[in-house]
Amino acid sequence: MHEKAIPSIHFSTVLFVDGQPVSYELVQHNNMVRLVPDSLLAICRSVPEIEATRSGRSWRLEPSLHRDLADQVLEDLARLVPC
Repeated sequence: MHEKAIPSIHFSTVLFVDGQPVSYELVQHNNMVRLVPDSLLAICRSVPEIEATRSGRSWRLEPSLHRDLADQVLEDLARLVPC
């Protein structure tokens, strides 16, 4: 018997990368959230795709991010993703 897939939860947010607004789609699956730039312009500017993994009550972000961007990601995760 196949395991039933757990549905992903989707959110959208805007993060500022190098001072420019970039729309991101957040896709949650279990304890991991992927933040994917959702515009061609963002991809052309090499805006990072971000993976956040919950570890206890905190998040581990990959790749390593500039502190300002990391703070934005953590703030949105705290607001959008329940503990």
